[in-house]
Amino acid sequence: MKLNLIVFFLFIFSFAAASPVAETDEVDGLEARDADIYEKGLYERDSSPEPFQHDHKCNQQESRCEPGHWNSNSCKCNGKWCDQFDPNCNNWSWNKCKCIKKCDGPDRHCKPGDWDWNSCRCKGKWCGNYDSNCNNWSWNKCKCKKVCNEADRHCKPSDWDWNSCRCKGRWCGNYDSNCKNWNWNTCQCKKVCHQADPHCKPQDWDWNNCRCRGKWCDNFQPNCNNWNWDNCRCKHHKS
Repeated sequence: MKLNLIVFFLFIFSFAAASPVAETDEVDGLEARDADIYEKGLYERDSSPEPFQHDHKCNQQESRCEPGHWNSNSCKCNGKWCDQFDPNCNNWSWNKCKCIKKCDGPDRHCKPGDWDWNSCRCKGKWCGNYDSNCNNWSWNKCKCKKVCNEADRHCKPSDWDWNSCRCKGRWCGNYDSNCKNWNWNTCQCKKVCHQADPHCKPQDWDWNNCRCRGKWCDNFQPNCNNWNWDNCRCKHHKS
């Protein structure tokens, strides 16, 4: 009887030793492969006409999928998918897969009509030197177009440019506003002479400048009928 029991236990032991047992590394490999398959299926895009069916369900919306298009049954996105989705963007474009900036206001250096609110950038005329204090800015020339209330008195009236508010011709820095006959060519006052100065030799008097350009005698005697302009004295007749 004892001999039979011993033989029976030896048979059981030898049978257990001969049965194949999976090694630890093989078990870990199988678990990792199953995990990859699960992960791949969880974020699989809907690129096929008939979505794959999985045994599990997705309880959480995938952020890279357009809201409202996530299929929790198939764990697939039925709409737009953006790998670079930014959760911090408040105005995400699912069609362009990029963040559309919101502008608080147009850049003052851009011509108002050329500002693109969608891209928040200037698509037309840009003036880096724009002066916000200018009330008449020229976007074509990128400079302030001054409004002139009056012409500068130092400029010849016909040479004053009202568009640029500057003198484009004759300029006299010494212009005398009290002169009624100003000469813009010589930048001096052209006096109006009612008569010649008696101290000047008559033929030497310059009527244009109202001054003597020749012989001058301070001691001229208007009562002398025979004045000598060379010697500046009266030439008396001998009796």
